[in-house]
Amino acid sequence: DNRSVASSDIEDIGTKLLFSKKGSESLIIWGADWTRHEVSPSILNVSGTFSELFGSSSSPGRTAHEVAVHAQYEWSVSSRWAINSGVRTSMAFVTNKKYIVPEPRISARYKIGKDESLKLSYSRMAQYVHRISNSAITSPTDIWYPVTDSIRPQTAHQVSIAWQRLLSRKIYVSIESYYKSMDDIIGFEEGTNLIFNPDFQSKLIQGKGSAYGIEVLVKKEAGKFTGWISYSLSWAWRKFDELNAGARFPSRYDRRHNGAVVMQYAFHKKWSVSAVWEFISGSRF
Repeated sequence: DNRSVASSDIEDIGTKLLFSKKGSESLIIWGADWTRHEVSPSILNVSGTFSELFGSSSSPGRTAHEVAVHAQYEWSVSSRWAINSGVRTSMAFVTNKKYIVPEPRISARYKIGKDESLKLSYSRMAQYVHRISNSAITSPTDIWYPVTDSIRPQTAHQVSIAWQRLLSRKIYVSIESYYKSMDDIIGFEEGTNLIFNPDFQSKLIQGKGSAYGIEVLVKKEAGKFTGWISYSLSWAWRKFDELNAGARFPSRYDRRHNGAVVMQYAFHKKWSVSAVWEFISGSRF
């Protein structure tokens, strides 16, 4: 029996505490979260003649504790303006290291008219468990890896603006654009083997990234015939000092065009038929 089985194991245990208070034109929500991440990034079991070429192995397990406290405030400033603001302070505790990242966010909605509005938002985010992707065609691999004393959390800033309009009682239109900048995103040196290398952490690198684009949606929400048409045009870039001579390059998630048509017709309350068509640009490798 010649077999080679590669696996990556992750186990999360957590708890949340949430409070809220509602006023006549406002809502306050606050609370705290705790999560324990237990990760075995790469486990390889081989048998038969494969064991003569390479043996079974596993990378050391990693544990990280993630804690966050947060609060947000929603209120209607006037008949036209509504604002949602908040802040989340997240922390990660690993051996010999702790990380603290403030994550503010704010969004605002302005009603241009009865059926038309404009939305703006900004947020900062942090991520303490990294997804390491090998996009090779022969063996695409995703491995999850928590922060360590040398692997920093990923952070991002994102801004977006959206225009929305109800054309009739049934048809809704939305156009949204966004820009996202990322720091300390994870990557690996060229030639790194994520499966057969139990000490691949020494090959991990961190760099910068950006993503931006525009999304258009036309949606029919009422009546027997419902559905939507959507299209997005987007770019996603990565930049590491150790790769591509330090020049930026399209990331694995750079899928320039993404379009979809979704249709559903309800014959009556119990029976309906639907159809979906989707086009997505190929991913980089």
